[in-house]
Amino acid sequence: EVRTPLAGIKGYAQLLGEKIGDDRLRGFSSRIVQETIRLESLVNDLLDYVHRDEPKGECAVLDEQLFHDSWATAAEDTKVQTVKLALSLPPGVMVACRRERIRQMLINVFSNALQAAPPEGSIETTVKEDRKEAVLKIRDTGPGFSQEALPRVFDPFFTTRSRGSGLGLAVCRKIAEGCGGGISAANAEEGGAVVTIRLPLCRERKSS
Repeated sequence: EVRTPLAGIKGYAQLLGEKIGDDRLRGFSSRIVQETIRLESLVNDLLDYVHRDEPKGECAVLDEQLFHDSWATAAEDTKVQTVKLALSLPPGVMVACRRERIRQMLINVFSNALQAAPPEGSIETTVKEDRKEAVLKIRDTGPGFSQEALPRVFDPFFTTRSRGSGLGLAVCRKIAEGCGGGISAANAEEGGAVVTIRLPLCRERKSS
């Protein structure tokens, strides 16, 4: 009901932008396209939040490709290309959560971290096994969470940015808890914000 007319508006605005010779009018067309893309992003966030699938029930390997693919998508979406990913993970860690839902969590957390990190900064990402869980820590080199924002970062529609749905981390909490794990946020002692995702290790691996 919403996506189809948005796609039409964007398509016609792009077509007008190609046909219009006046720079000022072409700028208006470009603004229509940009705002339509923002609305499409909001619709996608809402759909992710109300998604009723079962994120657990499958095993997924936390491999480098999963992290690098998620990072590339987040960097493209946020248009931040100068921040680097520092990744440390042991081989063969398997968790009881669907791979595409883990990817959605990583994209959302990476997107927030990329927007917070300074130019030429880095996002440190580590994976460790702790008893029956895999622990993913993602720390940026930005200013960290404010004391007012920290208790609310996982609340739906809460955001400190002028643009954004405030659903990214809320979606992450829903996915993590749906897999039988959890997610938390804090300020790292060495500076920056750190998001910790805990996911249960896959039983198939434990029984092998």
